[in-house]
Amino acid sequence: MTESTLIQRSPYIGVDRIPVVENGQPGDSSISFKELWQPGSVVSLWDMKKYIAEDYFDMARLLVLEENNLKVEIREGKTHIDNQSQDAKRYKKSITIIKDHADDLNMKVVSSFCEDTIRSLFAKSEQLDLSELSRQIRVIADCVRNTLRNRQFFVLDEGDIDFFDNNQFSSESIKQFETCKQDMINAGKCFAFEFYPACVFHLMRIVDALIKRLSKHYKLKPTNPNWGGILKVLRAKRDGMKRISREKHSLWTDVCEQVSSIKDATRNPLSHSDEELPVDSLSRTDVKYTPDEARRAFENVKALAKTVCGLLPQKLVSKTRSIKSKSSR
Repeated sequence: MTESTLIQRSPYIGVDRIPVVENGQPGDSSISFKELWQPGSVVSLWDMKKYIAEDYFDMARLLVLEENNLKVEIREGKTHIDNQSQDAKRYKKSITIIKDHADDLNMKVVSSFCEDTIRSLFAKSEQLDLSELSRQIRVIADCVRNTLRNRQFFVLDEGDIDFFDNNQFSSESIKQFETCKQDMINAGKCFAFEFYPACVFHLMRIVDALIKRLSKHYKLKPTNPNWGGILKVLRAKRDGMKRISREKHSLWTDVCEQVSSIKDATRNPLSHSDEELPVDSLSRTDVKYTPDEARRAFENVKALAKTVCGLLPQKLVSKTRSIKSKSSR
């Protein structure tokens, strides 16, 4: 699902598509039940209860109901019934509804079992074998239980939902550093899912892009392209600027201090593994970040992005729009 997207589903059987509402406003796009229920989809507990749980409960209710009906009929000595009888049609309709629910919930194996049952028991013979139907329903019920056991959910902390749904950086930073947008989004999602080293990794990619963009704009040429080398030329640029306002000098000082702090406190532990690890090892099992450390890194990088924006000209798009708006007056 896209950012800030709310899924609304009509609570009745037979609807193929769900309208998608973005930022609270009805949109033209829609999503199918199967797309909603694919691995990686995010569904609120309310949506699950309101729109999806009914599929589960109706499926379970029909399975229990028909299994009990079959037990009664078999106890009464019935072994077969006419496939055109009302009871047989009811059994077929129940299994068809169960299949529809399974399709909605992307339970492919359950759907396949239902389809095989309908084809083998209701289409090939004039008589419906009740014992075989009872066995097939038990197989379908077992398959439903096994499928549900493999459906695992990650519950987002209520305070972290905004990290998943929305880009945490300012609109100015997003516009100024468009190439970093995906890292900004991924950092938020990793934080929401409590993958804190991964969150910090994306944040450090953003910092790398910020300082390289700044040095490129001011035509700075560090002898060493790593953070230490770039930080050195940034400081030299700040100290060498004579005709500069107090505000600009403060921004340059802030950039240097922010980059230095992030480099020493956050980036170095992530990038440099423990000496005991093999040189070619990709493992960073020694790197751990607490939620507070990751959140602090997030705030520091957001602040750095805002500071760097103050040292760069506005995006050309913004200037073009302002020129157009003036010319239209």
